[in-house]
Amino acid sequence: MSAPAYAAQLPGQDQAAPVTPETYVRLACDPAACVVVRACAGAGKTWLLVARLARSLLDGYAPQDVLAITFTRKAAAEMQQRLLELLQHWNRLDDRALADELARRGLPRADAALLQRARALYPTVLAGGTQATVSTFHGWFAQLLRAAPLRFGIPLHFELIENEKPWVQQAWRRLFDKLQAEPELRADYRALVARTGRSTAAQLMELVVQRRGEFMLAAQAGTLAQGLDAPEPESWPAWRTRNLAELRLWAQAWGACGGAHAREALLHLQAALDASDAQQVGALLRKVMLTAQGEPRSARNLATRAVQLEMLRLGLEGDPVGRWDTLASDCLGVVQAHDALDIETIHAWALRLGAELLGCYEQLKAERGLLDFSDLELHARTLLADADVSAWVQTRLDRRYRQVLIDEFQDTNPVQWQALQAWLSAYAGDAQRPSVFIVGDDKQSIYRFRRADPQVFEAAASFLRQGFGAVLLSAQHTRRLSLAVLDWVNAVFAQAPAMAFIAHTTESRVRGHTALLPAPATQGEAAAAATPAQFMETAPRVRDTLTEPDVDAEIGKVEHDARRVAALLRELMQRPCVEDAHGRLRPARPGDVLLLLRKRKDRMDLYLRALLAAGIPAAAGDSEASLLDTIEAQDLLALLSVLVSPGGNLDLAQVLKSPIGGLVDDDLLALARCARETRQSWWQAAQTLAERDAAMPALRRFMTLAEGWMALLGSLPPHDLLDRIVAEGQLRQRYAQAVPATMRAQSLAQIDAFVHLALDMDGGRFLTPYAFVRKLKRGLARAPLPELHVGAYPQAHAAQQPSPGGDGDTWDGPASPHDVVRLSTVHGAKGLEANIVILADADSRPAANGPSVLLHWPAEQTHPLHFSLQLSSKRLHPAQRQLVQAELDAAEREDWNLLYVAMTRARQQLWVTSLPMRGQAQWSQRLAVGAGATPAAVADAFPKLPDGAGQGAIEPQAPATSPAMPIEIPWLGRPQTAPAASPANAPQADMRATRIGIALHALLQSASATARPDAVIEALDAPGVALQLGLDAGEAQAAIHAALRIVRSPQASMYFDAAHIRWARNEVEVAWNAQAGGEPGWGRIDRLVELDDAVWVLDYKLAAGSLQTEHYAPILARYAQACASLRPGKRVRVALIAGDGSVLEWQVPEAINAPRPESPRSA
Repeated sequence: MSAPAYAAQLPGQDQAAPVTPETYVRLACDPAACVVVRACAGAGKTWLLVARLARSLLDGYAPQDVLAITFTRKAAAEMQQRLLELLQHWNRLDDRALADELARRGLPRADAALLQRARALYPTVLAGGTQATVSTFHGWFAQLLRAAPLRFGIPLHFELIENEKPWVQQAWRRLFDKLQAEPELRADYRALVARTGRSTAAQLMELVVQRRGEFMLAAQAGTLAQGLDAPEPESWPAWRTRNLAELRLWAQAWGACGGAHAREALLHLQAALDASDAQQVGALLRKVMLTAQGEPRSARNLATRAVQLEMLRLGLEGDPVGRWDTLASDCLGVVQAHDALDIETIHAWALRLGAELLGCYEQLKAERGLLDFSDLELHARTLLADADVSAWVQTRLDRRYRQVLIDEFQDTNPVQWQALQAWLSAYAGDAQRPSVFIVGDDKQSIYRFRRADPQVFEAAASFLRQGFGAVLLSAQHTRRLSLAVLDWVNAVFAQAPAMAFIAHTTESRVRGHTALLPAPATQGEAAAAATPAQFMETAPRVRDTLTEPDVDAEIGKVEHDARRVAALLRELMQRPCVEDAHGRLRPARPGDVLLLLRKRKDRMDLYLRALLAAGIPAAAGDSEASLLDTIEAQDLLALLSVLVSPGGNLDLAQVLKSPIGGLVDDDLLALARCARETRQSWWQAAQTLAERDAAMPALRRFMTLAEGWMALLGSLPPHDLLDRIVAEGQLRQRYAQAVPATMRAQSLAQIDAFVHLALDMDGGRFLTPYAFVRKLKRGLARAPLPELHVGAYPQAHAAQQPSPGGDGDTWDGPASPHDVVRLSTVHGAKGLEANIVILADADSRPAANGPSVLLHWPAEQTHPLHFSLQLSSKRLHPAQRQLVQAELDAAEREDWNLLYVAMTRARQQLWVTSLPMRGQAQWSQRLAVGAGATPAAVADAFPKLPDGAGQGAIEPQAPATSPAMPIEIPWLGRPQTAPAASPANAPQADMRATRIGIALHALLQSASATARPDAVIEALDAPGVALQLGLDAGEAQAAIHAALRIVRSPQASMYFDAAHIRWARNEVEVAWNAQAGGEPGWGRIDRLVELDDAVWVLDYKLAAGSLQTEHYAPILARYAQACASLRPGKRVRVALIAGDGSVLEWQVPEAINAPRPESPRSA
């Protein structure tokens, strides 16, 4: 379907009409207009919302008059920040530039007074002390409820539950106590467990708690289990009596001349005719009349020609086959009626017991002054429906909202909309009603599991159009997608009629690239194509269960794909393929890449490990990752647990083995042996060993520190204690040295985030470390991973094109320790974008859940019209079948939406991988059809993968540092931007020399780790190196020759000769702070070698003409200064090594090598 890039439907118009981009922005940003915007991914929805916020302030609205709602705290904070940055930017502009800015936001003619007002907004907002309310729905609801009258029954100082699971577990304990006291309730529970199993019973009951908002509203409206009240079915003995004569005729006919199937049916029929128990009669008749799948048995095997003649001879009237079909269908009807009654009975038990569990949960919250998110929504719905109370609350908060803006409206759930609608309805016909602006995209509605319902968007648009005269705007023009990505998106979604997809256009002129990599051959396909000899080599063999671990075949496929993705990224990082803001191509950087997965469990860790093993910095970067799942947070939590309760042996073992303690396995074994021999706890044994065993300095150090920290437990709050632990224990330095360089920034950020968690948790009101530890261990707190900012976000939002703007900015900044590949689930990637998106393992789908809630709640209704529990997809009540089909249709639509979200994260390149699937490979089939080519054909596109990608093509690289190394590089604080290794006026090397230089570094790094680097390099195959490193054959040969000349050079060979080297490392990162002289920064030493007389800092240069030390003196001095304290008494020497083997030593200033006292740590 095609449509204008921008369209508007004004009040009084029956349909939308095309408009210009300028008109679109002018209508959307007008604070006096009520506006509903539907805009595609990358169309600038957030830009529009911030622009309208600024326009509202410019038009005289006070900050307290403005309410902006979004769906995450992070998004709310970003929106607030972007508004202030925009106002600050306006404050600094001259008249002409400011007039252009205002024109881009719908004010084409700005006079001097307007320019002065715009320039004054920033200081006015800062000086006013009151900012606009920018929050989430739940944050706004909580603000309202804290000011609500007492008659609403809301706890005066309530605490918000962010993780309800631990409280539900406590509610279970209360329910079990109640079951002991109430025999009738206990009988229901036992019956439910007997019919469904304990696990399913618990899931059914917890569904009531999880969907308590809808459950309570349906209960109040009397629509619980609507339609699940089937009449009493005919009993099986009664059905047998009614059909007894005919059943006996069939028994006689089968006994006289029936075949094998008939004789088997005869046995069950005779038993059914003789049985007295009703349930047994029913079970036997099912076996006679129905198949195992529950369908009527065919007459072909039971009513053969001979049986038919016998039936007629016995006096049967009519066609025997027809009579059999009628009898079987009649039996099926009775079976279905009994099944419906059975489901109804189980459903009644589950609802009653679920309501009891919910009652225990509500009682627990009431006793402790707790509210959860559902409580916020329901209470806000009640409060906002009362116009007088709502106005009173706003007045009390000094808020009278005249501008209401809501972002990502497609994620709104029905209860939230009911609360908002109840409030807005009170303004019907009121001239002082607020101006409402909502923006969203139905195609990005992917949170049904959080109760989001896209039909709410349609209901809201209709309500605002009828009651508020809203303007309806739509935008199908994106500023994000490259031409190649756009073409693929349009082609894929043209085959999704349920989405009513409108083809997009794009502002981008970047060509981009897309590819669907084929799934590797399945074992069966490989076997079919193999020769007999190959088949025997690859045929499965019997595993030795005593010596070989069981390997999950599915996990093996994922690991294969993870290595393939790592190989692809290494290839993209070696060749110019990303277009910068000036239209120039450059190699990809880690920060350019967003790796998307459909499932987190059993997937993300495998891809993360593969990237790190390939030397590619990567980190989980989505909203679903938890700080408390990281090893740094777990180590710190274990340390606090040891301090407050020293008897925990497992916690102590974890801390001692971590970088906090620094013990090795032999130390832990000695500690365990001492504890066993002395029959003491590990803590007591550690005290004993620390006092008597001088050979365990690491244990003595830890115990001294831990006892000091333990003495502070009663006097310091958790945050201050943790701050002291991090400083005194040198945790930042220790973790920086213990983790690979690619993970260093993430590791340090996670330590800082855990320390801040102690301050942020519940406003810092937990004053004891014990309470802090207890809350974390009981799962009563949630903490997102710290965000690693990839590049710098431009301060001047004016750089963004305003018609209509962009959701994000292309990053062209320098590489930094935060330059990492981000891994995310598709659900967690909303709001993210990247130059390169890799959708890995595209066909994996989350496992089908068990029981679920069936809900029918039209958006225009104030309560659900139906609420029931679905036991399973195969056990449905007839009244549920239509609802189940509606759920399947909604799930199918959301699956398309999820694919849309995944594809539209890509600015320039989109790569998709898939794995061999047992079932239907749904996404890869959609993508292949949409691309208009087979997967194999698409995979042939540039750039090609190296041969053997995913099959060991990328070897794991050793971490840059290790806790066991003889020499430690001191970590001198957070690394900043690395300075250039050449002066600004040095000639720019051409791309060919750059690629050869990179390859030279890689070859020397790999070969120097071996005993005979010259033999290793000489044995290299130039075509193989070319494929591995993305070079042509000539470049690979040049790199090999240069590396060989260096390691064989009389001047340079000693730096690679294992017989003379005491210790060496490659690619060593060093950092310096401002106190070390000048600006803080970081750099990477190509090779660091300790010989008998000196520590050598080596820097490789491809061309001999580059050996001009004055060009590199500043950075070489930094390197020397950073390494000067490594070996007191040894000089630091620095040399440049060229590709022809020549060596030029740079004279290190004497001040750097001046004698200094030996530090205790070096000693």
